[in-house]
Formats: sequence, C-alpha cells, structure tokens
Amino acid sequence: MSQLSKKYKQKDLRVIAVNVRQGETLETVRQFAESQSLSGITFLQDGQGVAMDYEVRGVPATFFIDVLGEIEAKLVGFDPKATESAVEAILPP
Repeated sequence: MSQLSKKYKQKDLRVIAVNVRQGETLETVRQFAESQSLSGITFLQDGQGVAMDYEVRGVPATFFIDVLGEIEAKLVGFDPKATESAVEAILPP
C-alpha cells in the first residue's frame, strides 16, 4: 500500500489502514506499520465496529472510497495487480 500511496500521491490517493484483528496492541500495530513502511494513517479499532460496518469477511480487505465517502470497490485478499487496477479505475485521469 505504501508503494501505491507514493505512486499516486499527485492524484491525491490517501491510504488509511485499520487493524480489525482482536487482541492486538497498539504497539504491535505500530511495529507492523513501520515494518511495512505504511506512511498513511493507521488505526487500531476497539471492538468489531469497523469490521461490522464495512462487512469485512476476510483480511486483508481493501476498500476504495471516493471523496463523497461512497465505496467504489472492495477487494478481499492480497492481490497487488487487482489493487492497482482498482486504484486506476477510480482516480481521475
């Protein structure tokens, strides 16, 4: 995700990571974000609110949300090509 964030920075792509796994500490999440060079915003959810609100059925789950807050696309699993295709589909030319 950090690579996509850098690649599409000029097109205002913002990456926000939310950890939805129960039982993880803020320090564990912070260390993971640093190890993955995640330069965006990272959250640790309390409870299952975010996962339930967004109907997360597997992790990792990636949501593409437009400037109006509408979900444009959703991917489950890790597929860099599909992720980049989805980014390119929703960003302005």
